[in-house]
Amino acid sequence: MNKITASDKLDEITKLLSKCEIKNISLLMGLSGINVALFYRNNNYEEIIIKNIEKIISEINKGFSYHTHCSGISGFAWSLKYLINKGFIKEKDCTILNQINPFLYKKMIKDLENKNFDFLHGAIGVGLYFISDLNNKSSLAHVGELVDKIENLSIKDDKRILKWESTVIDSNNNLKLVYNFSISHGIASIIAFLTKTYQKRINKTKSKKILTGAINYLLKNQNDISKYNCYFPSWISDNEENKQSRLGWCYGDLGISVALYNASKVLKDTALEKFALKVLHYSANRRDLQKEFVVDAVLCHGTAGIAHIFNRMYWNTKDEEFKEAANYWFKKTLEMSKFPDGLAGYKAHYTEENGGWQNEYGILEGIAGIGLALHSWVTQTEPTWDECLLLS
Repeated sequence: MNKITASDKLDEITKLLSKCEIKNISLLMGLSGINVALFYRNNNYEEIIIKNIEKIISEINKGFSYHTHCSGISGFAWSLKYLINKGFIKEKDCTILNQINPFLYKKMIKDLENKNFDFLHGAIGVGLYFISDLNNKSSLAHVGELVDKIENLSIKDDKRILKWESTVIDSNNNLKLVYNFSISHGIASIIAFLTKTYQKRINKTKSKKILTGAINYLLKNQNDISKYNCYFPSWISDNEENKQSRLGWCYGDLGISVALYNASKVLKDTALEKFALKVLHYSANRRDLQKEFVVDAVLCHGTAGIAHIFNRMYWNTKDEEFKEAANYWFKKTLEMSKFPDGLAGYKAHYTEENGGWQNEYGILEGIAGIGLALHSWVTQTEPTWDECLLLS
């Protein structure tokens, strides 16, 4: 029996996505993300994408009001702008954005009042949508205001170092304040966001000041690589020793180093670029799945996400070591397709108290994300869709 190829697996995933009837409307967990994944499949799914958009708008009109990038309306809005910018739909046909924008602005400000800058579930995720909508003067003003408020929320170690507090759930299921380093919820996402505002000359002087302050904080607080086998912890707590972070997009060196690399390019900082590439080259040799906490194939923290990051960096640099690492992790991704009752053989892993192994359709933890990563690898086209994960 012949082994299934990445192209075959991508076709299998696409068929499942085209027939998907889930109710979740969001970008990273539901229909908005499925639309992005189907868009890449040779324009064969236009009717399905339009039907999904109509279904999402209907849910919003019925009262759906969750606003976040990951699970709510700002992620849907980002997906619409993405499809507009790709020429798939016309902006004049998306009048719902005019209704959405004031609502999202109020939610962003409320998040900031609660000190919630979180990318997936807070203000920065909403800000990413506003960055995609800069032809709108109000969106431009909202992004500038967000930059101001990110500075206001910062804690200054000195004039050159800035950090931000956020909450995590500890091993005893209690909330605690930490300095979160991750691209999903922490300081790396602030770096990625401010890289965009600086590049687009939005509140430029302040963007650069905060951006370099955040970078300096991460660089100052590196792990002992010989002890932890990674350059950065997931977070720092006043009463807790640093720990090894996982290999994945959400937490650890991969997401952080891509954020640092992208920042180095807009800042024209060759020393920072060299450091980011050093971290990525080291990470390319971290291949023990058990030690690196890799148990499934999802983009968030699984093999497809690891593979995609190395493919993204191969696209950025043409470094053959990154291509080889991507190839390794895509092979592992195909091997993860092993569940007879899974979607294209895939399931997402959760703790037993959260349901154990589950079928998921979305970008972050489901087959839409695996499919997008496979598509970029199979076609060797630039994966601009990964802006929704702050990777471009």
